[in-house]
Amino acid sequence: MLKPSQAIHALHPQVPKNEVIHALRERVKELDALHSTVCVLQDDRLSTREVLDRVVGLIPPAWQYPAITAGRITVGGAESRSPGFARTRWLQACDFQVSREISGRIEVYYLKEMPKEAEGPFLAEERNLINSLADMLRVYFERKLASKELMDAHNDLERRVRERTAELEKLNSALKAEVRERELRQKEILSYQEKLRGLSAELILTEERERREIATDLHDIIGQTLAMAKMKAGALRAYCTAAEASSDLKNLTGFIDEAILATRNLTFQLASPILYELGLESALERLAEDTGRRHKLV
Repeated sequence: MLKPSQAIHALHPQVPKNEVIHALRERVKELDALHSTVCVLQDDRLSTREVLDRVVGLIPPAWQYPAITAGRITVGGAESRSPGFARTRWLQACDFQVSREISGRIEVYYLKEMPKEAEGPFLAEERNLINSLADMLRVYFERKLASKELMDAHNDLERRVRERTAELEKLNSALKAEVRERELRQKEILSYQEKLRGLSAELILTEERERREIATDLHDIIGQTLAMAKMKAGALRAYCTAAEASSDLKNLTGFIDEAILATRNLTFQLASPILYELGLESALERLAEDTGRRHKLV
């Protein structure tokens, strides 16, 4: 089996063998640079500065004249240079755009003049190599930027969720406090209502006792006094012979009868004995009869 250099020489016998070997070695260097760059960009543990330092370190060995090659990579505000970097007029560069705000650039300098090739002193394959490196860096930083934006969006969402959760918890606590306060107020209102009912019942009972006491006083004291006055007036009529005196005593007896009747009616209105002795039904019947009689309804 032919070696790669032998196969190429067989296809292009006019090309000297040493040039074929040189060209193959250059391609191997370029492939090594691309492979090493892929390995660097796949290591997520590296910072941006570390990535740039390692990639820029791969540039001089990958070009045709490593000893006089210097490289520089800039991305946004970050910059990395190879050892012994200097800007000269022998430059090969490639720009790339990561985002609207972030741009990058790869620069390769030869520190002294070298024979002319496809692009100044640089090979056409080196143009392809620097373009590939720029494209790889562009994709890497686009992915990193997208990952950062995604992480920022995730963190912002978590922050907003935490804030909203805290706000809802605060509102829930306030609502629970308000519910507890309303429950306490409701209990206080119910307690006041119960006290009012008790006071109302006590007031009614007190009023009823007062009415009964007044009715008892009317019946026992004033009623008996009037009855005694009527008896005394009747006894006086037996000793009076004059017609005028007899007429006056008769009128006095009539006044006493009216006072007795008024006292009896007032006693029944204040506290009917029938209510306490016979019950509500009998008391209502007696009240209806007295009302009809007073107002001549029957």
